[in-house]
Parts: sequence; C-alpha cells; structure tokens
Amino acid sequence: MGLSRKNVLVGIALVAVVSGLALGSGAFTQVEATRGVDLGVNGDSSALLAFSAGDGADGIIQNQTADSGAKVISFNQTNLNENATTRFDRALNVTNNGDDPVALSVSGTEESLDIQIAGNNTAIGPSQSITIGSANSQHFDVVIDTNGANDFPDSVTFTANSTSS
Repeated sequence: MGLSRKNVLVGIALVAVVSGLALGSGAFTQVEATRGVDLGVNGDSSALLAFSAGDGADGIIQNQTADSGAKVISFNQTNLNENATTRFDRALNVTNNGDDPVALSVSGTEESLDIQIAGNNTAIGPSQSITIGSANSQHFDVVIDTNGANDFPDSVTFTANSTSS
C-alpha cells in the first residue's frame, strides 16, 4: 500500500478525530462574566400586596416616597390627646393581588401603637397573623395609646408569607 493522496488525507482526518476524542473539544467548562441588573419596585396599585389608605383614614395615612426612593406609607397625626386612646377605624387597607393566600403579620409596633383587624379589635403582631385570600382585601384599624410611655415606633414592618403548599 503506497502513500497516495487519499490515504494521507484519511490518515490526517483519523489523527484529528482521535485527538479530539482523547483531548476534548477545546470548549471551555467555566466562564465568569459581569452583568448589570436593573431592579424596580412596583407601585402599590400593581404590587402583589398593595397598601392603601382605608376609608376611615381621613388624611392621616399617605403614600409617600422615602429618601431611599422606596414607596412607604406614612402615618401623619400630630393632634393626639394626651393620656388617651385614639382609634382610627378602617384606616389602612391591604389587598392581596397575588395568586396565593398570604399570612400577614406586623412587627415593630410598641405599646403605644396597635394595628388591629377592623371590626374585631384583634391586634396582629409578630406571632399573630391574618390570612388574606387571593384577590381579597382586609381593612385594619390603627390604635394609638398615649397613656403611659409614649414610645412610638419610627417604622413598622409588615411580613407576608404564602400559605399555599
């Protein structure tokens, strides 16, 4: 068998195939890249959990933008009586725009502030939550007690956890 042009090409092709199988394809197995991500916050009307002033708010609860740019709800009331308990019925409304029911709780309230389920005087807190079904709303009363210590919180945190399995 002589070295013909055909035999040389077949030999080179065979060496290339065997080398590729033995040493890999030369493709990389790891890559690192830097990518930018832009995150946005929905306005409360289109958020999964929307907070708004309730029909009993009478101008005391307002939607505002904080210095950080975050959307917040602000409670503005300066004319409270001393040594008294003041109740703002149905002052806050929370709407679940998500597909799953959520358990809503609140933390950061002090002795001077209660967030209560409207109509039944049950306060929600870190260990007491209320379930709000999908596409449902819940009204809350805001109760301020100026008897004794006036330790009003700077902020409170609402936590919503899905209750679906």
